[in-house]
Amino acid sequence: MLNYCGSLLLELGRLISPGAPSIISFEPTTPISDVEGATRKFTILVDQSVDVNWYLNGIEIQFNESVSNAEYTNISAYAGTWIISATANNVNGAVSQNWTWTVLAESELPVHNINTGENFLTIQAAIDDASPGDEIHVDNGTYYENVVVDKQLILLGESNLNTLINGNGGENVVEVIANDVVIERFKMQNGSNGIYVTSSYNTFSGNTASNNTLIGNTASNNSITGILMDSSSNNILYHNNLVDNTNYNAYVSNANNQWDSGSEGNYWSDYTGNDSDGDGIGDTPYLIPGGRNVDLYPLMAPYTPSNGSQCTISINTDKSGYAPGDTMNVSLNISNPGDAIDVGIYIWVDLPSGGKFFVLKKSLITLPAGFEYSNPTFRSITLHSIASGNYAWHAVLYDPGKSEIISESIAPWTFTGTMGVNEEEIEKIFQDSVEIDLIN
Repeated sequence: MLNYCGSLLLELGRLISPGAPSIISFEPTTPISDVEGATRKFTILVDQSVDVNWYLNGIEIQFNESVSNAEYTNISAYAGTWIISATANNVNGAVSQNWTWTVLAESELPVHNINTGENFLTIQAAIDDASPGDEIHVDNGTYYENVVVDKQLILLGESNLNTLINGNGGENVVEVIANDVVIERFKMQNGSNGIYVTSSYNTFSGNTASNNTLIGNTASNNSITGILMDSSSNNILYHNNLVDNTNYNAYVSNANNQWDSGSEGNYWSDYTGNDSDGDGIGDTPYLIPGGRNVDLYPLMAPYTPSNGSQCTISINTDKSGYAPGDTMNVSLNISNPGDAIDVGIYIWVDLPSGGKFFVLKKSLITLPAGFEYSNPTFRSITLHSIASGNYAWHAVLYDPGKSEIISESIAPWTFTGTMGVNEEEIEKIFQDSVEIDLIN
């Protein structure tokens, strides 16, 4: 009887083969982005012994025989979009894993430090490399990261519809633990909190994150809160869209902040007030849970930037050439004949070395409807010890919603008479003249 059962089991084993191989796990998750020249490893773990063929855009590049754990490493990535495939097969069948791998050249990297001219693959890498006061611009795209802002910076997304920070289901999509931070035009989602502003005792010796500006962002579909302000005061928040966050669109704890610009606030998907005069502003304030903070001017529809195509800026000097002891008078004119609009204003001096010195950087300012600014002595500077060469004043109006220039003006001029003066002295002359506030 035992011999019979043993023979039967042996025969069944011959007839019933294991199922097709299955991939238990793989790394990394797809899609993947890297910088040209990077090293990237791909791995698969299979539930049985297999042969593995590796392909790069359909061309076989590696073969592993009789393994259950296989890896392929590319040690010098070239720019382009690559499909990496691993096909595991044996007599029982085959299974494949594919990765989409985007490799960017340095010039194609989507995150830009405007002050240094450096480009980065991730927002966090740009923040880590930046110095306090730097301005970082982020191209449209999806960034799978949890961002920590630990120094005074200006972060500008290209569009709050298309510059998306996906928090990978983590706790905070963006956490601000520094003072005087400006964050504009981002969409934050897939985190517990879209924007979390708090103090960090260990890192900043008890400082709270205060005097920050959050403008033109979208926080949506986060599992707890869109914007969480914890022991964080004197912040300004307006033109943000707070949409369908699970527990709260915003929550404040031990904080006192301004939730409007003085005329317009934020869009709240759970606002239930009316707009009896049809001006786009709710008749009653929006009460922010957790404290006494209110949005006095809640928007009735999601905020979208206005069209600034009618705005113009012009800058001019009173002469085209100067000598030591001459006084330079610089005139500036800004016009907005249309509706009120948020713009960026940048003014700098192009130096003979090819560098530039910024005199004015206002990343977001509201030009009222019909606004006119005309100042024939916007700058009045006596020139002494600066290097001979070709200079230019450069003025730009920038559309933050479209991430494009609205109007641009350049005023070239020359200086003759001094040789070999370093640029620190040049910058001091222009820095001494800075006391700008176009609109009070």
